[in-house]
Amino acid sequence: MKKNYLLALLMALFTLPLFTSCDDDDPWPGPGPGPGPDPGIDTYLDKYIVGQWDLVAANGDEVTGTAVNMFDFFSNGTGKYYSYVNGELGWEWIEWYCYDNRNNTPILHVTYNDGAGLNCAYTFNRDYTRLIMQWTENDGSLMTYTYAFTGEASAPARIRSLAAPAATGATVRPGTDAVSISTFRR
Repeated sequence: MKKNYLLALLMALFTLPLFTSCDDDDPWPGPGPGPGPDPGIDTYLDKYIVGQWDLVAANGDEVTGTAVNMFDFFSNGTGKYYSYVNGELGWEWIEWYCYDNRNNTPILHVTYNDGAGLNCAYTFNRDYTRLIMQWTENDGSLMTYTYAFTGEASAPARIRSLAAPAATGATVRPGTDAVSISTFRR
């Protein structure tokens, strides 16, 4: 009897990992921090970035319809990036953190699901309802994206849709071609 009990106990211990859940809504573990600050520079999660942000302007031009992209920044350093592909709203997991560069410019670092990274200078308007992100592309052009705060973000975030058709061309994912950062301050 003891032998059967011991055998059953051993089988239960070895088969227990087979009965774990595979939940698609689990937060994306991410590719790791990616390129970021130099060693020894402290990172932080800026509480004013936490929330839902919709792109409203790219380089001073209004952005509407399917040209809009969106971020949901969660308070744990993860989030979601939303964009339209062929007219359909899709999303991917992101990781994010902030740090101050050597010029004390606040930098937002975002790592996308595919491992691509964005380092951009950022600031806010006076009442923290606009997030302005700025970086320089490989060709030397300065990119400035302005996002409007649209609400709180809590994982998992709801899919947000925009009914208006595109009035402007599609915008690129912020930082897909970025090489350097501007130095504007909060």
